[in-house]
Amino acid sequence: MSKLKVSIKKSTVTAMMKAGRKERINETELSQLARIKPCGIMHVTKTKKDSVTYTCPANINLTDRLKKAVSKYDFFFMMEQIVIMVQDVYNNGLNVNSVRFNMDDVYINEMTKEMYFIYFPIVGGQESADIVGFIENIIYTMTPVINEDTNYISRFMYYVRSFHGFNGNAIEKYITREERAVVNVLRNMEMSGMGQQGMSQHISGGISGNMPQYMPAGMSRAALRYTAENIQGTTVLAEDSMMTLQPQQIPQPQKPVQYHFASLTRQVTGEKIELNKPSFVLGKSPESADYAIADNTNVSRIHATIITRNGRYYVMDQRSTNGTFVNGRIIKPNQEVELLTGDCLMLANEEFVFGN
Repeated sequence: MSKLKVSIKKSTVTAMMKAGRKERINETELSQLARIKPCGIMHVTKTKKDSVTYTCPANINLTDRLKKAVSKYDFFFMMEQIVIMVQDVYNNGLNVNSVRFNMDDVYINEMTKEMYFIYFPIVGGQESADIVGFIENIIYTMTPVINEDTNYISRFMYYVRSFHGFNGNAIEKYITREERAVVNVLRNMEMSGMGQQGMSQHISGGISGNMPQYMPAGMSRAALRYTAENIQGTTVLAEDSMMTLQPQQIPQPQKPVQYHFASLTRQVTGEKIELNKPSFVLGKSPESADYAIADNTNVSRIHATIITRNGRYYVMDQRSTNGTFVNGRIIKPNQEVELLTGDCLMLANEEFVFGN
């Protein structure tokens, strides 16, 4: 399995990916990546037979950024960048399955809000990129701005899940309806051809104009085809400006719905606990657990984790002292066991019922 080593110094991320023992780097694809430099992909600075070193101007990974308040604008700014990155990778003949859609491996420049992904090409054995699952993980993990209407989150999730796969063209049109300024900013950056140097000047006041100072840098890519014209400051996008990985007929927006989460019901109290994160920790420690069972000394500090993947739920014991049980059978530490509706989950002697 590939290993990642990261260091952050003076707002520059240096990441080294090392191939696993049975993996081999696709040198042809890597050479093409270094030559093309797609939008939103970390720059390749050094290559060896079994490793690749990347750099980017960022200072925080996506997981940590989502712990801070995320506004509606910031959220759609992230979503549009994902669309553009996937578009550029696809249009340049690269393999989107080589992009690491892992929140810990995605980095953000907090000043410009630009996102950077790692592209690590391996010969064979790659899993299909789950871009929709990645977007779901962002939604489950993010901390919305206090007092801001968050209905936009469930609306967007409902829309994205209405397709069989990732539909970049439809998503961009949806973002245009919800937060047109996001698409205007990023597409105006594309039209202007502003690179990293221009961005630095813009932030320091060296560039005039009405573009906000938080626009991302380095977004100019010839592979992104568009036709646009400015009408009173509004950019009109061409119908074919974005690709669709799996073309589908675009449905009309549906009425807002609340996204459904599976839950645990604690039997001793009757409390219902929503499993509203992709990795939900159960344990005794209020500091470490998403749900703390502080009144039961038989439960370990970090006892078990409920993992969500593709709409299915799995429990994994975290080497607890008194064990984790599913329907009366103890499960091995660090081994995932699927939970089904009605299953009895025991953390030591603390009983829960799983519902989906």
